[in-house]
Amino acid sequence: MKYSFRVLTIWGIPIELHITFILLMVFVLIFSYPDLYLFILTVFLFISVVAHEVSHSTITRHYGIRVRKIILYPIGGGISNRSDSRQS
Repeated sequence: MKYSFRVLTIWGIPIELHITFILLMVFVLIFSYPDLYLFILTVFLFISVVAHEVSHSTITRHYGIRVRKIILYPIGGGISNRSDSRQS
C-alpha cells in the first residue's frame, strides 16, 4: 500500500506501518518527553494490535485464504488478502 513501510515479518506475513501510525508515535514521543509513560503505552498498543492482527491472519490462513500483508493504522489494523486466491 502507498504510504506504508514494512517493519517486520511474522510467519511469512509482512507487517507494514502506515505513515500516520509513525506520525502518531513521533507526536506522542515529542509531547510526552521527558515523562515517557504515554509513549510506552503507545508502544504496548502497537504490540497488542500486531498480536490481534496476527491472530486474524492465522485464522484466515487456517481456512485456506492467502494473506498478503498486515497494515497497521493508528486506529487499528487490517489484513490484505484476496478471497479468490486459495492456498494449495
